[in-house]
Amino acid sequence: MKNEGTPIIWKLYPPPVVTSSTLDWLAELSEMRGRLLYAEGRRPAFRLSSGKFADDDALDRYAYHLLAYAATGLVGCARLVSLAAGARCVTETLVGSQPLHNALRALNVSRHQAAECGRWLVAPKYRGTSKLAMRLAAGIFAIARQLQYKLLVGSAGTQDGQVNLLIRIGFQPLPTLAPLAVPLYSDELQFLYIDPRCASAKLTPLINQMVEGLALASLGRLDN
Repeated sequence: MKNEGTPIIWKLYPPPVVTSSTLDWLAELSEMRGRLLYAEGRRPAFRLSSGKFADDDALDRYAYHLLAYAATGLVGCARLVSLAAGARCVTETLVGSQPLHNALRALNVSRHQAAECGRWLVAPKYRGTSKLAMRLAAGIFAIARQLQYKLLVGSAGTQDGQVNLLIRIGFQPLPTLAPLAVPLYSDELQFLYIDPRCASAKLTPLINQMVEGLALASLGRLDN
């Protein structure tokens, strides 16, 4: 799928990500995420002693990955992982299982009805006017709707304005979970949620475009 006015090709990889054929794109994804998260030294953990960048995360094998490619290679990514997957999501790792359970219970949603969106990253050249970040978000919403999730959760940093951007498209703070300073990301993270059926009106046309362009009818659905 190509964006109007932007030479972007979209690729969607469903879980499980475990076969040898996935190694090339996973390695490229890890390098790009590590490079962007490193942020010119602000987050040193994402640069290896060899000088290479990496963001290797075992949770990747349980996730749907939406990747955006330009002629130069990978320029954007986002992932969606079920809270009922075989590994703890990022939010659960940071706050603990019981606090996450309490937050979900306050919203009357079970784990198998919810998913975590994250690793929402865009190369600097494609930020701003290209709308690539919004198209990635719209794609994740489209996937979540197709899979019939009732809730998306996630975390976003306050330093670069991600929280404000997510709130503008409909996210709200997760009840009972306070912001948390996370040294790995050199940032304070806010925990957020949204019903994927209730995105902002501004995002709705992009969601509809991504549904069509990603051929999401071929995805399965949750049994809930």
